Amino acid sequence: MHYASWNTAILLLTTATGLAAQAQPRLAWHSPAMDSVRVERGGTYRTAAAGPLLYDLYLPPRATTALPLVVIFNGVERPFRDQSLSIAWARALAGSGFAAVAYDSDAGGTRTNFDALLTALGSRRDIDLDRVGIWAASANVMSAWPLANEPARTTLRAAGMS
Repeated sequence: MHYASWNTAILLLTTATGLAAQAQPRLAWHSPAMDSVRVERGGTYRTAAAGPLLYDLYLPPRATTALPLVVIFNGVERPFRDQSLSIAWARALAGSGFAAVAYDSDAGGTRTNFDALLTALGSRRDIDLDRVGIWAASANVMSAWPLANEPARTTLRAAGMS
């Protein structure tokens, strides 16, 4: 992926965020590629006190190389991966050539959950964990911002927050 693709994805997601207050939010933009995205649902990345924490991984239909990963960041609430905007953002990103992941979280486990998620995805050959981006919106920005600015997180290459 080149720089222009990251810019396109961030612009797309920033535009979509304004729709979050709608009853059934959806993206204003649609690409036919979004309809053919492969979705792997319900992967477990960590077990918390309340039970397993799950993720859904979205991939382009015919990827032949390891893809950069965009994490639809969740630092606030547990049932996040099933929210319509999380699904729409992940589909849009995967339709644009990225791997995207939406995940459930538990309170107070922002860094632990993020690191566990990347560890769980680390053995996959179709994801390039040296090229990770974060997308965070609304209250999730408060948790994502400090994490994205930690100097030790050298594999984080992009962050979009709105």
